[in-house]
Amino acid sequence: CIRDRAYALQNQGKYSESLKRYKQYFQRVNDDPEALLDMEACEAAQSWVDNPTKFIVLPEVQLNSPQFDFSANYASKNYQSLIFTSSREASEGSKIDNRSGENYQDIYITTRDEKGKWSEPAGISPLINSKFNEGGACMSDDKSTIYFTRCIEEKDRNLGCDIFYSTYVGEGWSEPILIELKPLGADTITVGHPSISKDGKTLFFASDMEGGLGGRDIWMVTRANENAPWSKPKNLGKEINTVEDELFPFIRSNGNLYFSSNGRRGMGGLDVFKAVPTDINQWGQIENMKYPVNSGYNDYSIVFEEENERGYLTSNRPGGKGQSDIWNFMLPPLVYTLQGNIYDKETQVPVTSAFVRVAGTDGSSFQTMSDDNGGFYFAENGAERYINPDVTYSLVAVSY
Repeated sequence: CIRDRAYALQNQGKYSESLKRYKQYFQRVNDDPEALLDMEACEAAQSWVDNPTKFIVLPEVQLNSPQFDFSANYASKNYQSLIFTSSREASEGSKIDNRSGENYQDIYITTRDEKGKWSEPAGISPLINSKFNEGGACMSDDKSTIYFTRCIEEKDRNLGCDIFYSTYVGEGWSEPILIELKPLGADTITVGHPSISKDGKTLFFASDMEGGLGGRDIWMVTRANENAPWSKPKNLGKEINTVEDELFPFIRSNGNLYFSSNGRRGMGGLDVFKAVPTDINQWGQIENMKYPVNSGYNDYSIVFEEENERGYLTSNRPGGKGQSDIWNFMLPPLVYTLQGNIYDKETQVPVTSAFVRVAGTDGSSFQTMSDDNGGFYFAENGAERYINPDVTYSLVAVSY
């Protein structure tokens, strides 16, 4: 029907075509609150595409394969090493995962050299990668501990997923240890997508365990110190979770919590959202990251480079190599330019060869002469800029 076609086009990122279908639909149907919400989301998505944020999002071509590649995370303090999950041919498991039709997923590690080239990704460790699915990993702030998801099958029976951790000892990773997060007897529950806070005292994860709002939710556990036991899992509540799925949490060092959801107004599929701290262990003020961080496809598993506005995310949008791919993103720094024209106040005639001097509160001082049209312009100053952020400037123009 027209309604289904409109929704399908919306999830393909064809918003203008989708809106035409929605309008046709509402010419025939007077009351459909769910369709109205979808149409409003489609209108918002079209607006975000027409007015994109300043983020630049590009595929990480050197790392991606024709298979699933996702959930990149930093593996070194200098951000030059990454771990990520992949179902590429080098998988430890010899079987094909019936759910994905691909190899079982493993965790890979790669390092970038001084020229920006990534090394050939290699399995992180035979102790961490098994014949089952591993993935959705993160590391402690000092990169000495890895937290990862493992999904075990027994006699072709799915036993759900759990979070394990392993510590780097000597020249290798230790035998992984299970973090007990599931209620007793709830073997088939899924627990995964860990994200550890900078101080190591809070662990966020996604799960469909009982007590959630629906689908899979974002949960957290806390501990007094790195040697203390974890608390009972706490659901982050309706401020974060919906009746649909919330997945791939990432806690940033500034306290902002990022996650993906298909239960909020978005562009189609999973979208990345940001939540800011509102109290101790509480988050709210949810904001869609908009286009181009989000698209009409599945966008998830975002990570940031500490306080810098760059990092990685996963998407199956067009332009990649495989099923899902790793994409890098960055927010280019703002650059400032000062330009203007000088006119005679009475005659409004441009003043040529006027002396223009600018002084900044940072102690900077520079000058120029106005051109034949009375114009002046300050932009690049060698490798630097004349005009910089967080500085107040005063300007004086004198004509002799």
